[in-house]
Amino acid sequence: MNKNMQTAIAIALTVGIALGLIVAVAFYFQPENVSAEQSGPFPTMQFGSDSQNQQIEIATVSTPQNQPVTFPIMAEKDGIEIEILAAQMEGNFFGADICFEFPDSNPEWILDGPDNLILSNEVQEIGVYSISLIGDLKTDDEGRYIGRCDHVQFPIPPGTVLNNLKIVVKRIITNLPDRLDCEKAQAKLVEAKSGIVIRCFEGYMTSGFDIVSMPKGMELSEAYDLVVPAFQDIVEGPWVFQLGSP
Repeated sequence: MNKNMQTAIAIALTVGIALGLIVAVAFYFQPENVSAEQSGPFPTMQFGSDSQNQQIEIATVSTPQNQPVTFPIMAEKDGIEIEILAAQMEGNFFGADICFEFPDSNPEWILDGPDNLILSNEVQEIGVYSISLIGDLKTDDEGRYIGRCDHVQFPIPPGTVLNNLKIVVKRIITNLPDRLDCEKAQAKLVEAKSGIVIRCFEGYMTSGFDIVSMPKGMELSEAYDLVVPAFQDIVEGPWVFQLGSP
């Protein structure tokens, strides 16, 4: 996720809080690339405090190519199950209902954005456009959060061949916390040998961070791509679902 997308999300969260709105659908887009000189001041990233909402082995659900699949279908990776309940064309979009288990009782686990949730026909890859929660978060008998279901949509360009389709969930991730833990994030950046130094701040209804310094030659967008995940928990997949033809 680069700086423009992060800024757009930050603005949306801040406006939503100011208006007392709850945003149920996450929309994604592909912003322009951003580059910057290494000298400051660097832009500031802010988040609304009331916001809520190496190659590895692949877990794959297979079906013969170009043959309809019987739903639901499920894939498991490292003990975490993800299930597709349904998938079909919806006008100019391909939609699917996806449910997944949480790795822990943190209710902030979500499907990631267009770089990490894709639809493929083995010729092109299409990043997710929208993700909307279906119903309520799942809980167990003791009230602990254990999972969620989302309806997702992928935009289908005219002339796209809907053969050999597959949905790939590359990872799941937590929302950015209401209050940023700069010490924890900085420790992750040091462990990763990123060379990035950050500082956090809090204001009225917002919290955020500044990039104090970064290695010479590193673009600002690259720095943000490293810093933002340092505030989040991430479980890498991928979970791959072969759909054949709808």
